Amino acid sequence: MDEGCSKAVKEVFVNLYNKGLIYQGSRIINWCPHCITALSDAEVEHAEQAGHFWHIKYPIKDSDDYVIIATTRPETLFGDTAVAVNPEDERYKDLVGKMLVLPLVGREILLLRTNMLIKNLVQVVLKSLLHTTLTTLKSVNVTTLHKLRL
Repeated sequence: MDEGCSKAVKEVFVNLYNKGLIYQGSRIINWCPHCITALSDAEVEHAEQAGHFWHIKYPIKDSDDYVIIATTRPETLFGDTAVAVNPEDERYKDLVGKMLVLPLVGREILLLRTNMLIKNLVQVVLKSLLHTTLTTLKSVNVTTLHKLRL
């Protein structure tokens, strides 16, 4: 965008912000590394990819038990701030509110419940992330709802 258009867009956004019609906050965006810009959801072309699930044991604090997290992105483990389960899933009923120990890091994270998960689907347990908290809309919503540290 040329300098004149860029200035005009900035002015409009500042005016809308000052009138309380828009706000600034941490939100998930679709970033295009090729165009070096954000894209709207309508502009994103999603593509299925074959992947691999990594199964990682998250020990329960002061216990010999653990919760197994399945993820396609094990590198995000270092940013986990919580683990969420569906409140109707009986397997985790007695674990809600307990602290888990983040593998490799040793930091304690909360096991919480949220209605944003559908019972008995692959995504039974959702990781909420710190450095990558805004990687999925569900993570954003869970993080905001439970006031997890960003």
